[in-house]
Amino acid sequence: MSHERLGRHYIRDATSALRVALALPLLFTTSHHSDHFADTGLWTKGNILPDSTAAPSLQGHQKDLEKHMRADSLDNKLQNRPKPDDLVNKGILQSPVEES
Repeated sequence: MSHERLGRHYIRDATSALRVALALPLLFTTSHHSDHFADTGLWTKGNILPDSTAAPSLQGHQKDLEKHMRADSLDNKLQNRPKPDDLVNKGILQSPVEES
């Protein structure tokens, strides 16, 4: 009896080889698994999966970049905010009431 090796499996005859060849495309498709898994939108809304299309090795760098960009934006807005006296003059704020 002759045995041929296919990957880590041994095939005994041509019929077995045909069965394996017909089954291989099914092993590498995920369409039959889609019914068993929830939509990824639910996973991203729950903060289980990151909302990113970047490669997993880059997602940490992407997160750091977003954090630094938010910090820079906040610093810029804090530096450019109007002074309380200007807001009182424009009628946006009321002047503090002094107690006697």
